[in-house]
Amino acid sequence: MYSQLIFIAGVLLAFTHSHPTRVVARGHSFGPYTVFNYTAGYSFNVTYAPRNSTRKDAEPAFSTYCTGTDAQDGLQACANPVISASERSSEGITTLVVQHAWWENGVHFMVESDHAIQGSEQNFTMTPSNAWAVGK
Repeated sequence: MYSQLIFIAGVLLAFTHSHPTRVVARGHSFGPYTVFNYTAGYSFNVTYAPRNSTRKDAEPAFSTYCTGTDAQDGLQACANPVISASERSSEGITTLVVQHAWWENGVHFMVESDHAIQGSEQNFTMTPSNAWAVGK
């Protein structure tokens, strides 16, 4: 039995050293994203420019075009592949989701924003709601 416990402990130790750790990213500056020319179904432009571009830990700037449908499963890459988007409808509410993923100092960051579309709204701001960092 002792040898089985040693084996299990060894496997767990090897697993934790060989697999990345996922944590909520804190202490970084994220968003907001500006969406314009949104049409249901979905197609839109989305941009982000850091408010303080001198911060080394700020989210990188981007500008891209996204298109897809709510029939697609999950996030779909936009024209700039570090940005992905999806649209989901439930109970008469359409929600747009935008995710920005990038690498910084060996850590993979993912920031996600969602926005409930109001009527025929075409231009709006999305504030990030979730942020993760995956790395060793």
